[in-house]
Amino acid sequence: GRDPAPLVRRAGAAGPERGDWNPGANKLRDGSLSSPDGEARLGLRGERLVMIRRGVARPIETPFAPATIEAVWSRDGRRVAVTGSDGGAVGTWSVVLLDADGRDVGAGLAETVARLGAGLAHCDGPEAVNATAAGWARRGSRLLMRLEVPPHSSCANMGEVRFVLIEAEALGRSAVVSRTRAEAEVGRSLR
Repeated sequence: GRDPAPLVRRAGAAGPERGDWNPGANKLRDGSLSSPDGEARLGLRGERLVMIRRGVARPIETPFAPATIEAVWSRDGRRVAVTGSDGGAVGTWSVVLLDADGRDVGAGLAETVARLGAGLAHCDGPEAVNATAAGWARRGSRLLMRLEVPPHSSCANMGEVRFVLIEAEALGRSAVVSRTRAEAEVGRSLR
């Protein structure tokens, strides 16, 4: 329903700060992030993630701790990739894919990421690979994701990274890509 209450913003904050995982993303703890076409805004109301479109705020359920949330809009403004952690900096990081109305349009994303990340982590026990949104490709509806073996884990290859290109409209066409190709897809260097 309609919710005229402002989004949370710390006093003196100039706007969202750049993301930890993706310098092209923005953290939401200090404000909101508008879509490229200006039609929608993603932000926080208290501890809750919301999408605001046409003056209507839609609450979004995620497992993410609010202070960890960062987001990056697709170039056409139709989708936003939201990265967050379920337990702070050392928690498990994952991504949800939303449309401009705040609906989850990433059905099958977790399974696709698990398939593309299989065999990446070499651990003593089961460890979840962190998945973060690294940016949107310059053309099309492809999301570049960064998979990382947790840097605080029992894994022999802590911190190892794999890039995957996710076709947002057809997850089955997603694939692992080299860092060089990943950087070419998003048009900037990646860490």
